[in-house]
Amino acid sequence: MDIKLSGSSQVSVSSIGVVQAASFIAETQRPDGEIPWCEGQKTDPWDHVESAMGLSVGGYLGEAKRAFEWLAGMQLDDGSWYTAYRQGVAEDKTRDANLSSYIAVGVLHNYLITKDAVFLKEMWPTLSKAIEFALSLQTPNGEIYWAISPAA
Repeated sequence: MDIKLSGSSQVSVSSIGVVQAASFIAETQRPDGEIPWCEGQKTDPWDHVESAMGLSVGGYLGEAKRAFEWLAGMQLDDGSWYTAYRQGVAEDKTRDANLSSYIAVGVLHNYLITKDAVFLKEMWPTLSKAIEFALSLQTPNGEIYWAISPAA
């Protein structure tokens, strides 16, 4: 696979280690789709999306899809995700607008690589709820609060 850079230059994915990095991510991914920082460590939704994008670029399209499906399955009723999980169990119950809306970037990235409109449609309710969560934290002046902290 080649990646077209600005202008007319191209670089081979294999020459920059993308395939090796994607292979490492795929090896780290749990069978349910969750991608922790490394074996036995936490998973946070932002880095999980970044890892799914790495899988897509490296050609691990099934694994990337499974990663997004895991995230969709973990979405809370209000459209957010907890900030950290460990083996599917919430570890930090802060709900962050920034990481919650980042799935939209990851799924768009996946679509641009795969052109899989069916998967995009399947993910749309998840994306819509995530964006609605972020918008629920918007003030009358337009700024969006960063997060909702768990009750003490």
